[in-house]
Amino acid sequence: MKTLAIALSIVSLVNIPIGTALGIYTIKFLRSEAGVSFYGGKASAGTDAELAEAMQGAQPLMNWANKSKS
Repeated sequence: MKTLAIALSIVSLVNIPIGTALGIYTIKFLRSEAGVSFYGGKASAGTDAELAEAMQGAQPLMNWANKSKS
């Protein structure tokens, strides 16, 4: 059941903007502690350092988006 939910949430990511938001929310929920306690599996075990490292790659795009707003 959980595998099907993840597969359907990935497919819904292409339906911008509602499907994308629901797909991201579903994936985040299923990987959270609440989703794991409800459906089983493993929780995401990312640390703050790993998140900061992952965000470094997105920083130039975020800077460009902020400059284009002004």
